[in-house]
Amino acid sequence: MVTYGDLFQFCTFVVALIGLCYTVFKGRKWGSREIEIFAPDR
Repeated sequence: MVTYGDLFQFCTFVVALIGLCYTVFKGRKWGSREIEIFAPDR
């Protein structure tokens, strides 16, 4: 049985994953400003 807690946790995970993929894709295509936030040594 799926509870509202499980659904909320799953949706949060999906949103975070999509946001991370969007940040990496945007950083690779239009510059590395977003990537420098996670890896400033590059």
